[in-house]
Amino acid sequence: FLTFVFVASETWINTITPEHLRGRVLSIYAIFLAGGLGLGAASAAILINIRGLEGLLPFLIGAAITAIGVLPLLARLHLPMEAPSAENSRLSTMWGIIKGSPGLMATGIAFGAIEYSLFHLLPVYGVRLGYSEGAAALLLLALPIGNILLQYPIGMLADKLPRAKVLLGLFALCVLVPGVTTILEQNYLGLMGAFGIFIGLATGLYTLGLSMLSEKHKGGRMASANSAFILMYGVGSLISPYVIGVSLDGIGPKGLPLVLGTISAFGLLAFALSERRASVDIIRRNGM
Repeated sequence: FLTFVFVASETWINTITPEHLRGRVLSIYAIFLAGGLGLGAASAAILINIRGLEGLLPFLIGAAITAIGVLPLLARLHLPMEAPSAENSRLSTMWGIIKGSPGLMATGIAFGAIEYSLFHLLPVYGVRLGYSEGAAALLLLALPIGNILLQYPIGMLADKLPRAKVLLGLFALCVLVPGVTTILEQNYLGLMGAFGIFIGLATGLYTLGLSMLSEKHKGGRMASANSAFILMYGVGSLISPYVIGVSLDGIGPKGLPLVLGTISAFGLLAFALSERRASVDIIRRNGM
């Protein structure tokens, strides 16, 4: 059900956002999303320490926190939202969007793989490096901080420069940064900083990919395009934790950065090839 919230909110944001501000607006959205993730994790930890895991009250508190999200919407329901037509709501439409934008779909897969793996396996990685369970869990703090600090600068670049080039640059950095973590394994603060930078760059892949997808599919098709992108995110988040878990067991702590760097490299290759093919198609059409 939370996925419905993602699709509806991102489609709504893209519908009302001017094109020249899209990168910055989506970066602000990503900042609030990252802040919510960090606040949620902290709230859950505090709640467990105060109330424990027993009884109905923790669930009621969680439901109340979720319900708070409805309040600001009540004052903004007058904003425009074009409902998708029956044709734009078909599975065939979403499948056509996936086939027509393979590079952007690869971006969604890469981000899903990176984000889901880090949020669930970074503490395991820290323990494998020899840190205490508490210190390993605290590595997660780097993720929302990195997101909050990097998203707006990335959004500004996306509004000032060609978005495809910015996305390629982010992918290239996502290939390199995991290698840096292997050098910083016993430098705790350096390791936190590297993972904070990495997740900030990776989240930029998502917001930029979503922005570019919204340029191609407007109006009623935007909801299908957004659904397709989140579907690809789900594919990445389904596969990568298992692959990284096997790598951690098979080759040790270096398995996590190795897989993350490889995922980024495949995403870079897929997006670059897709952009090259699109450029060739444009040249052919203009030549005709």
